[in-house]
Amino acid sequence: MINEFSNFVVWFLSCDQQRSVIMSAVQLDYSILFHNFYLLFVGWLINSFRSTYSHIAGCNVYSCLFVQSRNYAARKGTREKARKKKVKAAVQKVGFVPANKFKKDAEKEIKRVSPFIMLHDFWRRKHVDNVWLIKYHRRPVFSLQEAIEFHRETHHPTVFNLPNAHINALIELNLHYDKKKYLDKISRIVEVPHPFALQEDRTILAFCKTANAHDAAVKAGANFVGGVELIKQIQVIFYLIYCTLSNNIGQLVKKFKDGIGYSLVQDNTYKAYGIIDFPFGTLNMDLRHLQENFSAVINDVQSVKPKSDASFIQRVRITSLPSREKFKIDFEQYLPKEAQKAIEDDEEEQDSKSGVIALQ
Repeated sequence: MINEFSNFVVWFLSCDQQRSVIMSAVQLDYSILFHNFYLLFVGWLINSFRSTYSHIAGCNVYSCLFVQSRNYAARKGTREKARKKKVKAAVQKVGFVPANKFKKDAEKEIKRVSPFIMLHDFWRRKHVDNVWLIKYHRRPVFSLQEAIEFHRETHHPTVFNLPNAHINALIELNLHYDKKKYLDKISRIVEVPHPFALQEDRTILAFCKTANAHDAAVKAGANFVGGVELIKQIQVIFYLIYCTLSNNIGQLVKKFKDGIGYSLVQDNTYKAYGIIDFPFGTLNMDLRHLQENFSAVINDVQSVKPKSDASFIQRVRITSLPSREKFKIDFEQYLPKEAQKAIEDDEEEQDSKSGVIALQ
């Protein structure tokens, strides 16, 4: 054994060419071994960094340094499940769509401005000239007499040629009386001191027990007068029904026949804002009669005011079709003293706010 090893050493030392070949082969093996060890060490180090980072973060977070790769096929059925998830959306055929539908949808998307911002223009400047832009200045406030005279001029026979047109009052209300509660329903009829021809047909049905009440109802102008037997004959397609009880049947029939009826129209978006529009006479009536009719109706509207410290009636404008002009009037003088005081307090508060805005 020793002899064989010594012979090999002698042969190894004597063969320079063979020795150089063997040494190069050994160096190649060492380089491959070192390269494999280097890759193993780097992989272990990166995984250690990832594990440490996941432990510190407290969740299963994969580091950007770690990239997982698979060289084997997915499980059976994986691709099929992925194909089933990609279901094409069914295309539904839409028929004819009217043009106004798109307009209504666009109006819904537009956010409306609160109507109360347009009501109170105390923050705008007062006009100093006889010609001004209403967009940047406060609207002028007229008396009821001035507003009626303005409409009489536009309805003169030389202009609209409607001297006996109806004149209306447009009342804007604050319906808020609690945190999230609003006055939503008002439908009333008011007896006015000076009746006039209305633009609506009314049918008066009076239930009477006695003969005297029957005669009084017929004399007042009731269309149907009778007892309980009339109930079975009623077949109504109605728009609005007013009903009440009274001992004075004649006066009651006159009220429903010649009185002014009005209803509240509440805003769909801003529930605290409501409008009442009603006629209180014709342009050819006496001015004093128009003022008395207006006073009767506006006091009736004020009587349904909810329990709130804020003023109920916010603004009153006078209109008369076909004219589009709306004249803001000073209506406080037609209200009770308590209502006038509340409105004056609101005006003082608004003036103080406008002073603060002007200083800013």
